[in-house]
Amino acid sequence: MREYFKYTLIALGVAIVAKLTIFYIDPLHMQSRVLFIMAAPLITVIFLYPGMVATRNKEFGGYITGKLATAGGVRIAAIAGVFNGLFDYLYYAVINKQVLAYHLAQNIAIIKNSGDSPFMIEKSIGGVTNFFTPFMQATFPMFITICAGFFFTIVFAYFIRRYRPGEKSSLQA
Repeated sequence: MREYFKYTLIALGVAIVAKLTIFYIDPLHMQSRVLFIMAAPLITVIFLYPGMVATRNKEFGGYITGKLATAGGVRIAAIAGVFNGLFDYLYYAVINKQVLAYHLAQNIAIIKNSGDSPFMIEKSIGGVTNFFTPFMQATFPMFITICAGFFFTIVFAYFIRRYRPGEKSSLQA
């Protein structure tokens, strides 16, 4: 399973470099908010297939069952998701604190100018304040990375599985 971890580390490294590049270009995420959130899931999915194929070829002699391929792909997605979540938390809590404060202030101004009742304004501000925390901002991309990785792992596992001659798959009668 070393190949899985190799490709996981590559995906993590590329995702972190991409996120730091986005931070350098657009520190307050005015134009790149969605790109910043989706960088990790997209990069993880891009590295899933080569990681699964390399594992099949190097560690299993060119043959792998769908179940084993799925298990390894889910490992890649889960590990990448958790570590990207940790990076995002550190990013919002330490590296770029001002981005959440800026977006929170913008959203609170929009809510105050909405013309709603004071009760609705208070509830809306409470919800927005809870949403713009480092934990919440790190959880969402982590969840997307794991879910997208799981979905694409199932698809990729179907295409890369190869059974040894004479070995039956669970789909064959």
